[in-house]
Amino acid sequence: MTHSPASSSARWNNVADWSYLGLGVLMLVCGIFLDNTDTWASPIAGVVMVLVALWDLAAPSIAATWAEGIVAFVVFLLPWFSVWLPGDYNGLGSWLTWAGGVLGMICAAWSWASHTDPR
Repeated sequence: MTHSPASSSARWNNVADWSYLGLGVLMLVCGIFLDNTDTWASPIAGVVMVLVALWDLAAPSIAATWAEGIVAFVVFLLPWFSVWLPGDYNGLGSWLTWAGGVLGMICAAWSWASHTDPR
């Protein structure tokens, strides 16, 4: 399968996907170093966010953008599933995942808008 120059130049240029990638890295780093609990949900969520962002940057598609939104929504819900997670998931860990989830959904919506923009 060959790619046209326009499609190959569109890769790795979406600011929304780069923002989502940065958010995933931030979730990973903050979850490891700033959270004083023994839960690993935030760093794992950060890794998943990074992988999905790299997928959308490497091969831009609506499916990858939907995956970004779904992952961000699940990240937002993580504090309410603390019964199944190890460790104390109150305080900083909850705020980190709520903020990461909301900002991730905003980045996913922004990415979706840029993928569907007819310009």
